[in-house]
Amino acid sequence: MTYSPLIDSHRSTKVDGVSTPFHRIVFGDRLRELRKAAGWRSQEAFAHHAGLDRTYVSGLERGRRNPTLDIIVKLAGALGVHPAELFKTMPSTTEDEQPLSVHLPPQKDRYEQI
Repeated sequence: MTYSPLIDSHRSTKVDGVSTPFHRIVFGDRLRELRKAAGWRSQEAFAHHAGLDRTYVSGLERGRRNPTLDIIVKLAGALGVHPAELFKTMPSTTEDEQPLSVHLPPQKDRYEQI
């Protein structure tokens, strides 16, 4: 089974008395792991390198902030990894949960000649 934000985004954890979505906590843990593996011991030094505020990086790592795609790309660039690396540890669903399947109608290749 794979992690599905459509199913798992409702899971949350209390951190310092504040309910935090589980996927943000997992993302923050992965960001911290990659930051330390890249040799950035402090959030402050890494944040400066990435062009972000230290408190924002701290919020991301604690699961308090919800980064945009632009921030995810910026973080990946500062870490020297592909943006997908930031999502590598998203958890699988439990066996009793079935991921939602989305069925989209077939679409023509947008570059196909009409």
